[in-house]
Amino acid sequence: PPASEPPATQAPASGESTNTYQSVNGLVSVEIENFSSKTTASNRQWVTANRPGASAGESMVTTPDSGLYRLSSNDSPVMNYEVYFNQSGTYTVWLRGWGDTVDSEGTSDSAHVGINGKLDTGKALQNFPASWNWSNEKRGGGTTTIVVPSIGTHTINVWMREDGLTLDKLVMSKSSSYQPTGLGPAETTGGVASSGATP
Repeated sequence: PPASEPPATQAPASGESTNTYQSVNGLVSVEIENFSSKTTASNRQWVTANRPGASAGESMVTTPDSGLYRLSSNDSPVMNYEVYFNQSGTYTVWLRGWGDTVDSEGTSDSAHVGINGKLDTGKALQNFPASWNWSNEKRGGGTTTIVVPSIGTHTINVWMREDGLTLDKLVMSKSSSYQPTGLGPAETTGGVASSGATP
């Protein structure tokens, strides 16, 4: 980040969450640090990054940051989230992150998002400059999505694509016109998701 911005401080992730998320009115909102499980790969791991401005005071980053990237989910560290979907079909995927995008390119500015251990339409979500930013942009053009095959509980996967990217929040919406803003909606672990969006 620029010299005027305080660096992210790193610490081991505090542990696994027992949260099971749910879709509410076609929306799922997840604090990225509240994963149900995570796996290390390629000598990389997701750890807590206490970067100022995170929505709940914590975020996650892959470390060490030495320019490693993964074009697929193979041999890539992953965080997993259990989500109950009450509607099947296509969901637009948004991540709130902090990377190093400059003029559409960077070396720590993309991630993969999949479902039930499979990576498909959520590959290479990018465009995270050196500030908190919401993005659903897919590398090569288009919008990042996942396809939920049926009503019920499914595992959402967030894989490292490039090490060094910091993530704060994951939002999935049935509405292709939905756009989170600011800190985004509250976690959808129950009740109705709050605002923090541009319809």
